[in-house]
Amino acid sequence: MWPSFPLDSQQEDKETSKMATRLWDMRKKDPIFSRKEMDDYVSKMVTTEAKRYLVCSSGEGTITSINLVSHKLHMQVRCGRETGVWSGPKPASLEQGLASWLPAGSEMVGDCELGHHQHPLTQLQQSEMYDTELTSLCLMRSDSKLLVGSSKGTMFLFNWGQFGYHSDEFPGVKQSINSMIPITENIVVTACEDGVLRATHLFPQRHLGVAGQHQFSVECLDISGDGTFIASSSHDQLIKFWNIRYFEEMNINSRVKSRKREEMKRNLPSSKFQDCSAFFSELA
Repeated sequence: MWPSFPLDSQQEDKETSKMATRLWDMRKKDPIFSRKEMDDYVSKMVTTEAKRYLVCSSGEGTITSINLVSHKLHMQVRCGRETGVWSGPKPASLEQGLASWLPAGSEMVGDCELGHHQHPLTQLQQSEMYDTELTSLCLMRSDSKLLVGSSKGTMFLFNWGQFGYHSDEFPGVKQSINSMIPITENIVVTACEDGVLRATHLFPQRHLGVAGQHQFSVECLDISGDGTFIASSSHDQLIKFWNIRYFEEMNINSRVKSRKREEMKRNLPSSKFQDCSAFFSELA
């Protein structure tokens, strides 16, 4: 049994090794919702304070979202084109001018216009299939963005409520991202398979450097209530605490060209290896 995810005082959701997502009312014996949409394990689940959608990432490389109000899958539409994909909640125009809203996933339901061209409009029960395991989730920018980590080290950014296809992506080191924790509206720390904690600035995109290290794979991250420390746990049987107060004073100069190779190896003040003076000199 995978860890449960509390929703409120009566409800919780549970991840199972049978690839099913189940919603439970703790006052009842049986689940009030159960659905198996994924052919691999459910890796993480997340929802916002509003608790309208529950989003699940999976080892098969998909995002599945559940409407917690209706206890049904969150249906979305995609306007397909070669250069990109549009996704979002069911638009009112489908009821007004398009064919009926079909229950099966990925069925054509009409056309939509992009520029001067029409494209097939399809409905989706899950996101596009990615060629990597989706291993971790976290909320960014006041819960308006969903950041998804993968087993190949790439992070995908989704608009909350629009889970059909990502709006941006952030290549990283080729190490599985086991866990992520948001530090500020723009900074996230990732825990990776190689035992390294890495900090990334999203807008503008910058690899800030190494925030900490373990000898073995890091599996879990959490942050203190005042945002001063993050805690990490690893297969080395250690829980380590890292002072990350310096992130509050950090300013990124978007006019300075990013140097990815140097950024990935840079050690931040919380790292046990020190090159802090060089780090702050390049952020001015």
